[in-house]
This record gives sequence, structure tokens and C-alpha cells, in this order.
Amino acid sequence: MIRTLLLCILITHGSALAIEPAPSERTGYVQTPDYAATLDYLKLLSKSSEWIHLDTFGTTPLGRPMVHVVVASDGAFEPERAHSTGKLVVLIQNGIHSGEIDGKDACLELVRDLAVTREKSALLEQVILVIVPVLNIDGHELSSPYNRINQSGPREMGFRATSQNFNLNRDYMKVDAPEMRAWVTLWNHWDPDLLVDNHVTDGADFQYAVTYTVTRHHNSDRHVAAWGQEVFIPQVTKRMQELGEPIFPYVTTRGGSLRTGIVDWVEDPRFSTGYAGICNRPGLLVEMHMLKDYGRRVRANYLFMVALLELLNERPDDLKEAIRRADEAAEAGGDSLVALDFTRTEDADTVEFLGFEYDSVKSEITGGTWIRYDPSRPVTMRVPYFGHMRPTVEVSRPWAYVIPPQWTDVIARLAVHGVEMQELDAQDLDVERYRLHNVRWEPRSFEGHHLVNCSATVERATVHVERGSRLVSTQQKRSRLVLHALEPGAPDAFLRWGFFDTILEQKEYADDYAAESLATSMLAERPGLKQEYDSLVAADTAFSSNPEARRDFFYKRSPWAEPMFNVYPVLRISAPTTVKLLRP
Repeated sequence: MIRTLLLCILITHGSALAIEPAPSERTGYVQTPDYAATLDYLKLLSKSSEWIHLDTFGTTPLGRPMVHVVVASDGAFEPERAHSTGKLVVLIQNGIHSGEIDGKDACLELVRDLAVTREKSALLEQVILVIVPVLNIDGHELSSPYNRINQSGPREMGFRATSQNFNLNRDYMKVDAPEMRAWVTLWNHWDPDLLVDNHVTDGADFQYAVTYTVTRHHNSDRHVAAWGQEVFIPQVTKRMQELGEPIFPYVTTRGGSLRTGIVDWVEDPRFSTGYAGICNRPGLLVEMHMLKDYGRRVRANYLFMVALLELLNERPDDLKEAIRRADEAAEAGGDSLVALDFTRTEDADTVEFLGFEYDSVKSEITGGTWIRYDPSRPVTMRVPYFGHMRPTVEVSRPWAYVIPPQWTDVIARLAVHGVEMQELDAQDLDVERYRLHNVRWEPRSFEGHHLVNCSATVERATVHVERGSRLVSTQQKRSRLVLHALEPGAPDAFLRWGFFDTILEQKEYADDYAAESLATSMLAERPGLKQEYDSLVAADTAFSSNPEARRDFFYKRSPWAEPMFNVYPVLRISAPTTVKLLRP
């Protein structure tokens, strides 16, 4: 509903004050405001209510202030005071993909209705909100009518990536972008109970204006996952149905067709909701539908946040208890076996889906086919939903990891994430370490990195640990994040992002004349080696036809081989042991 030009409201002191409608409302939801106008409206609201506080948490590469808004009916504008109230702290972020900006405009209206008109003030009885109006601010200001070809409105919108061309919703683990480092600092500072990340989807056309993903699989603590599956989904689905905006989980089709099925997935921690999950917090991805008109999308986003806040106010203890048990389990060491990566099973449930009839059309342009949806023909479908997962990578949780002190960048990134570390004195330790095999890099850059793929085997060793090495315990709140960062098989491991690439580079090589005499003597002195070599030559034509590979066979098995080539430098201490710490 488009508001009148001025909203007359009564603030706490009882005096009448004219408050303009939110900027997008004033245009009939044709336009979205730029960042300056967004902040101007928030400042206007802040002057009108003692329940609103604006602060900055960083600066973009182009020098713009990164602003967050705290909405608290009791003035609890700092984390310690907010958590002392016993209320839930909810972090809502908008514009991480700044062309997908519905959430920003919905939040401007929500802040007004919570704290100025107080039409929705009851939603603050058990909740304190921390709102990031725009996360990708530099991208937001690259506004153009041509930034989102798949999206219907607003008239102009921001660009998906930052001024450094980072997609921030792939950056949560590696924290390359200054904006993401600022956000993670904000996350750790507030330690919220729930993350809400507002987006706009691409893909299939259907009746829903809102789809979502919530933490509900075992990439997070089981208590947090159970809250998503057993409390959030049924309760918010019911409330949105009553509000006239039915919702459905995020839609990705199987094989390009709705009737062949819709698939779920487990989000890796490079994504917002995957990151929240490994921090023992539910992450909620909200996806507005790109082809619905902008006014409906903003209003539906608003209603979704209202439905969520209603649930949190009526049943705050459900989430508090899930988080308490998750954090306690992490600090006590958690499960002995931790799943790090997943795949879908072939099991499917049949669900009702509000879609549109569609046809597969032969393209005269490409020669292929494309799906043409017909919104004039709504239909309720019965479709298979593939939402069952099984782990593909599981590791035993060690007592601790040891990071040698020279890996300063890795140590710094863990510190950004709020991981607790202690410095060790020089000593010898019995450890497990990984030897890496079949190393290969993706040929194309992804978010500034050529991702590393490899396999690994574990070996036991007694290793001299240098003074200043970091002991990283797995008995801490961020223990699941620690495993995801330091286990080579994790999908967003620091190894995979290339932060250990130099250990995968051979630095010394044997010239022809040295290799020839070395190989001759090794074959004469080691009959077993000769048998291994002859078998490989006979069985592998790629090897037998490659003189360099044949020379390397002997070099790598000789005393001259680099002992730490392809040996992962992060060590595992499998069981509790006595270690010598550096004294402060």
C-alpha cells in the first residue's frame, strides 16, 4: 500500500511530528534511493525515536562509511548490554548483491513502523535488531537500469560485485574484501542469535514472491539445525500463508524443469547462511522473486520479516536453547566425527508447488531450447523435492591444530574470524599431518583464486614446533569454523583457496646428468624400486613417454627430494596432551 505523502505520528514525548514515507514509497515503488538518501532517511528516523541508533563498522575501498542501525526499545545499543537484556539479537543485512535491494527498502519501512510510528513496536519486546541497510555500498552506487537483466524493477539498481569486483557472498571464509572483514568484525562484536540475508532470486517463474533457505542440515550443530527444520519452517510458512503471501524453499530445478524436481543443497561457508551455520547460528536466506513487481516484492519482504519477528517474540526460548546447547557442545569439544561436505541422496518427497504452466520452446537464435512460463495459467503442481543429504567428507575432530608461525596470513584470517589461539614455545610434539597427492588447480580464476583440488593421506610424526606457533583448540565456540578452515578436505578450506600454494611448488630439480647416474645407482641397489619402476613404465603410457616424469620418479624417492614438498604444514594433535605455552 502506498502511504500518503506525510505520516503523522506521536513520538514518546507526545508531540506531533511529520514523518515522510520511506523513499521508495514516495516513488510508488518505481525507484530505490541512493546510499546518501538511504542514510538521510535513517537519520530522520533516528532523530524521531530514542529507540534507533546509527553507527559505522567499516569503510569501503572507495571511502564510503559502512553504517549499521540498532533498533532497541530499551536503548541497548551495545552488544554486552543487548545480550544482558535476555532478548534475541537478530542481524539483518541487505544489498550484499546490491542490485537485489528489496530488503533495504523493506527495512526502512520496518524501522519506521517499529520505532517511530510504533505500529509494530510489540515485535521489539523480545528482539533487538542490528540492520545493515546496504553491505555492498560501492556496488550499490554503480546504479544503472542495466545491472539486472532478469529482474523487474526498480528503475535503476546497483551492481552485484564490489568496486574490487568481489562477490561478497562467496567471501565469508576467505575474507579477502575489506567489506567482508568489516562485516565479520561486526558479526563477532555483536555475536547475534540469527542472521537474515535479503536477496532477489533468478531462475524459474512461479507464483511465490518469497522463497528461502534456512540452516537445517548437519553442516551446523544439530540443535540449531532442528530449530530451522522443526520451528522456523512450519511456523513462518503458516504465518505467511495467513498473510496472503505463501512461501516455499529456494527453487533450483533438477534438469531445468519444475516437474522433474526441485533440489535442496547444503550451503558451504563461503555463503552467508553456510557461515552462520558453522558459527552455531541459524542463517536465513530470503529470496524475493525477480519477476514480481517491485512494490509487491518490498511489501512481501516486509511481511516475511514481520512473520519471523512474530515467531521470535512468541517463542524466543526455542532459539535461545538451541544456541546455548550448540555453544556448550562446541566448547566441550563437540562430536568426535564432523561432516564437512555433503551431497544429495536420490530420496525425494512429493510436495505441492504453486507454479505456472510452461512450455519448452525451440530457440531460433541458439538452436537450443528454453523454458517459457505463462503467468496467466497458474497451476498447483505435485513435484519431487530432493532435500535429503549425506556427508561426503567426514573427519575426526582433533584436540587441537598447530600452525607454524611463518603462516602469518592464515593466522591473521583466523583472528579476523574470532578464533582463539595460543602461542607455543619451541618443543617436539607427536602429531598427525597430511601428505597431499594429485594436486591440481582449477584453470579459471574464481573470486581471485585458482581453487586447489587434491587428495590427502594422514601420517604420524614427531615434529619440532617452532617458538610462536599457534595452538588452535577445537574446544571453543568457533570450533566448527576451525575445522572448515584447516581441514584440507573441507570445501572452503584455506588450502583450497590457495593460502598454502607455495608448499605445492617444487623448488629443486635434478638435471639430466645428475638424474641419469642417480637412477642407475638406485635401480642397481634397490630391486623393489626397479620392479615398481618397470611396472609403471609398462602400465602407464603417459608416464613411459614422458622423460621428465621418469627422471622425477627417481628424484622424489632419493635423499635429495624436498622433504616438505606437498606436506601440509598445519599439524593435528589428536588427543589432549601437555604443551609448553609462551608466557605473556
